[in-house]
Amino acid sequence: MNINIISKYLQFLRKNHNFTQDDLASKLNISRQAVSKWETGAAIPDLEVLLKISKLYDMIPGSKGQEIRCKLACKRIFELGTRKNTEK
Repeated sequence: MNINIISKYLQFLRKNHNFTQDDLASKLNISRQAVSKWETGAAIPDLEVLLKISKLYDMIPGSKGQEIRCKLACKRIFELGTRKNTEK
């Protein structure tokens, strides 16, 4: 499991829905610090929170449309990470 990809994807989803870390934390009944830890790769959400996130972002596991959106988002995150690494 690549925690860096997971953290970037969680951040991508949050920003794509125009939520601040505080907004997301409030909607999930968790601390803003927990959201920050996910997005920096210091921690990952537990299963219960992942289910809440999937409902909040209207992500249904197994949905063909969702699978395509996830792949496109992951590709974009990978490309951004690759671009940053080559700029150094």
